[in-house]
Amino acid sequence: MKMHIPSFMCEAYIKGSIENFSLDSYINKWTIFIFTSIDLENYQNEDYFGSIRNLLIIIEENITFFEKKGIEVIIILPETKNYIKDFAETSRNEGGLGGFSFPMISDINATLSNLFGVKSALDGFNIIVADDEKCLKDKRFFEIQNIPYIDDLLQLVESNRKTK
Repeated sequence: MKMHIPSFMCEAYIKGSIENFSLDSYINKWTIFIFTSIDLENYQNEDYFGSIRNLLIIIEENITFFEKKGIEVIIILPETKNYIKDFAETSRNEGGLGGFSFPMISDINATLSNLFGVKSALDGFNIIVADDEKCLKDKRFFEIQNIPYIDDLLQLVESNRKTK
């Protein structure tokens, strides 16, 4: 039996502004959902924050690669939409992302985390892979010290495409 990702609508930071977001607009595209946190105050280890930031920058720098493979990336964060917007728009030299094209969704009340049944993003990374029909294909938790990288994300999608 296929388990479908529940449809949802919310506000998200997308390409420089807060916009309405609907998962329905991502039908026909494989999607990687990344649940994590970018709030440095929650971590005693600044290296972890830097690793998260670096992963997000690498994802942004590879946007064309993801698009060519028909993969969307959606970042879900337990931060306010204004915190996300500030982080995304702060220059890289000042500790931000310097812009971000993929949707970044505020999940400050853990609504989406609960809907998807994932652990607290403060404990690490939750990665969910959905196929082009929005069926759950993979769900993994990565502890803080095992942050996934681009190759890991692509391998998750590609291995699941083979089993579709």
